[in-house]
Amino acid sequence: MNLTIRQNAISLNTAAAAYAEVGRFDKAVEMASNALRLAQEEGQNDLASSIKTRLALYQQNKPFHGSL
Repeated sequence: MNLTIRQNAISLNTAAAAYAEVGRFDKAVEMASNALRLAQEEGQNDLASSIKTRLALYQQNKPFHGSL
């Protein structure tokens, strides 16, 4: 994964969903955690809130099915 993606909360959130969809929950949690941190740092409160919801699913080994 390139540096640009690692610095973009939306891209990390999308990558997390993709990892979860294929059962890579460890990577999904990692990506979602990074996305959450970035969103919070950037003051993107709505995005941070939705990432928290998805992160909870990934921590339970469940994928997210819905609109990102």
